[in-house]
Amino acid sequence: MPAQTESSTTLKQAEVEAIIQHASNGELEAMQRKIRDAAENLNTSVFSMITNHVVDAGGQTVMHHAAANGRTNILNFVRRNGASREEKDKRGWTAVHTAFAEERLGAAMWLIQQGADVDATTNQGNTALHLVAKRDWFQGCEALLKANCNATVHNMNGVQAWHVADLNGNDAVSAALMEKGLGFMVPYPDYDWHAIEDETNEYYE
Repeated sequence: MPAQTESSTTLKQAEVEAIIQHASNGELEAMQRKIRDAAENLNTSVFSMITNHVVDAGGQTVMHHAAANGRTNILNFVRRNGASREEKDKRGWTAVHTAFAEERLGAAMWLIQQGADVDATTNQGNTALHLVAKRDWFQGCEALLKANCNATVHNMNGVQAWHVADLNGNDAVSAALMEKGLGFMVPYPDYDWHAIEDETNEYYE
């Protein structure tokens, strides 16, 4: 989460929510006006506003929300004004995780083209590939493999993306990984897989 300055406490939560809502809706001009007005009220810059002030209760920035909603116009603006591609929320998610989790191919490709880390891990050790494996999103898997992601990353419980796809019966991603030689012969970790099935949403975030 961005370092908070003393003046950031004066930005009302309603203002943060309004800016994030505009970002989520792709309303660039409305978001710019809100940010400029807030920056003027706090006697700070647009750069500082984006990098230090506009963060929701879960630690997600404008970039997280723009990525989750596929708003590349917002991504372009906040990136030009200093937003980090790698900022993590309280779960350890970056914009890459939110874009791929929500199956936003345009935003995902924008982040890849901007050099975002496709192997960034959440607090649970999951990469974006773990998330697309859970959702069986073939296009997302294909984009990550073309970006040379590390498909052998193990999360906190020793689970690779292929395990996730296989466990959930997600044939498209499982087949794509197997075609690259990244499945089938990969041993399952010594773990209670029935427990994983019971806690899938929490376990895979």
